Amino acid sequence: MEGATVYCLIDENSRQWNSKLVDGIFIPGEAELVKKIPIARIEIEDSLFWPFSANGHYNCKLGYRFLKELDVDTDEDAQPDWDKKLWKGIWSLEIPIKYKNLVWRACRNSLSTKMNLTRRTIIDNPTCEQCSSDMEDSLHAL
Repeated sequence: MEGATVYCLIDENSRQWNSKLVDGIFIPGEAELVKKIPIARIEIEDSLFWPFSANGHYNCKLGYRFLKELDVDTDEDAQPDWDKKLWKGIWSLEIPIKYKNLVWRACRNSLSTKMNLTRRTIIDNPTCEQCSSDMEDSLHAL
């Protein structure tokens, strides 16, 4: 089946899914889902189309914009009101910015702890050098 395409799963005469072939390739639940996908009555050539642009063409700028908007929507939905109020309170404190920044970075898991450095393949061992018994994450380091 190497090099096979979806077209191989369609009966050319009836323009329907080849049920025996679909059932033989996919597990039962997936096979039923595949067979529910409608097939065009006439054969037309596929074309690439990017729905997030005016002309249907993709470019890196549009892809980046799409991902950034998706990220913003996810962040807004995931952050409850009490969390926003907490951070607004922290940022409005009259303390040096370096302390606010430290708290923010610790909560976002962006401190250069041994665990984060290991995850980024900068070092090999995430074990804390002070106690030698636990991995050094933000909570452990602080």
